[in-house]
Amino acid sequence: MTASLNSGRSHRAAFLKGFRLFALTVLLGTSALLATQAARAEPVRGGTLNYVLDRESATILPINTTQYAAMVVGPKIFDGLLAYEKDFTPIPQLATAWEVAPDFLQYRFTIREGVRWHDGKPLTADDVAFSLQRLKEFHPRGRSTFGNVTSIETPDAQTVVLRLSRPAPYLLTALAASESPIIPRHVFESIAGNENPPHEALIGSGPFRFREWVRGGHIILGRNDEYWQQGKPYLDQIIVHIVPDATARTAGFEAGKFDLGFDGAVPLTEVERLKQVPHLALEDVPPAYLASHREIFFNFETPQLQDVRVRRAIAHAIDLKALHKLIYLGYGQYAFSPISPALAQFHDASIRPYAHDLKEANRLLDEAGFARGSNGERFRLRLLNNPAADPRHAAFIRQSLKPIGIEVDVSLTDQATYVRQVYTDRAFDLAVEALSNMFDPAVGVHRGFLTSAFKVGLPFSNPARYSNPEVDRILTAAGTETDLAKRQQLYRDFQRIVHEELPSIDIAYPPAFVVKKKTVQGELLGAHAVVWSFADTYLSQPGR
Repeated sequence: MTASLNSGRSHRAAFLKGFRLFALTVLLGTSALLATQAARAEPVRGGTLNYVLDRESATILPINTTQYAAMVVGPKIFDGLLAYEKDFTPIPQLATAWEVAPDFLQYRFTIREGVRWHDGKPLTADDVAFSLQRLKEFHPRGRSTFGNVTSIETPDAQTVVLRLSRPAPYLLTALAASESPIIPRHVFESIAGNENPPHEALIGSGPFRFREWVRGGHIILGRNDEYWQQGKPYLDQIIVHIVPDATARTAGFEAGKFDLGFDGAVPLTEVERLKQVPHLALEDVPPAYLASHREIFFNFETPQLQDVRVRRAIAHAIDLKALHKLIYLGYGQYAFSPISPALAQFHDASIRPYAHDLKEANRLLDEAGFARGSNGERFRLRLLNNPAADPRHAAFIRQSLKPIGIEVDVSLTDQATYVRQVYTDRAFDLAVEALSNMFDPAVGVHRGFLTSAFKVGLPFSNPARYSNPEVDRILTAAGTETDLAKRQQLYRDFQRIVHEELPSIDIAYPPAFVVKKKTVQGELLGAHAVVWSFADTYLSQPGR
């Protein structure tokens, strides 16, 4: 079927929400569709956007990594097959049309004609097939996202066909540049999939070309004058400044040095003050495509924590509202489910957090047989805190558990040490983790709770070593269910079970502030927020 602009959007939304359409093909003029994402004023050409990042990744190509900086910078250089509006309705990018078979076991994509890589060579279906195969083999999430894909065929230069062994209802939401970038085969086939590419290999088809990377300093991207979206990008160049120090970032925004930053660009304690700076604008815009989450995982290998009464006692001892007020200053949302409200169609808003009740917490511990010693202590636990989550989580939890007789030994480490101690050494009892739900529970949530997800040495997968055959059955079914109502019910059942069994305590869905000069326009796109190409971004007053 071929859809007009309005009917196409309706059909695509229906497909993603119900997965009941037997075939879906969308042919849309990209410039007309993306125009709604840009500012209403006429875009201004030229100028340099100074973007600030608080961290650096080993690479800026998210083909074999999920590091945040790569997901921010990569989409400026590399395109995806699709982009997404806030409700995950697809926006054509390198794919101009797609069809899904009635049994959901075949996907056919039409690849945009006339697109060229930054080195001038044409982009074809062969590049797309190569990229998807590499994502399946080497991307941390791609191994599951494309796990049901048994073959990738290219019947002609503009067509790619995926054949699946089982349905993957999340597949059409996994094709953004930040998650599944398309790379040139002629450049990357000589580079091992688990290796980070050298700078000269950073050749994409996106709106900006790679120019320079000074480690620990900056990354420079220049305009791609041959970009397939005619007339775009508007910016001459982007300079990504790598500034780990929060005070320096804040001062840079106040002085006008930086134009744009996101998610940790400035401390939450500075947000209200910076809102009063005349040339700045701040807005909490967490990208639905990432759906960040903070939670405490229990180690089920710890004898005391194998008793659900102990886990519930700990949940009752932690005042989530007070924690949220202290650490997040009331921004974002405090959490009560492992599925974020950003994934609204699967989030169960009827579940409520455990009430802060020290009396009930003490009663549960007494009932479980953990009496206080002469010093008032019942037992001790080791707590690790992912550096990506505010270290004040650890201090708050330690203080919260003292009144119920649980002493907590806190260890604050770097990221590499944290990952090793939690996922390889298993040297912890409680872990404050910073995971993302991503764009679908099957991609971001399942890994935390499936028995099969646990493997010593595998980061960010089932840190609790939780195992429940009924949860395994539910999540396995949800991962292939194409009927939306049935899939929603499966996830409701899952959320209710883990709320009762408590392999983890949900803490917060954290805020993600965009900090920018008011002269920056068109920096946001749908579900991606700023984690996209910036093809539509411009400066209303370049040079100021």
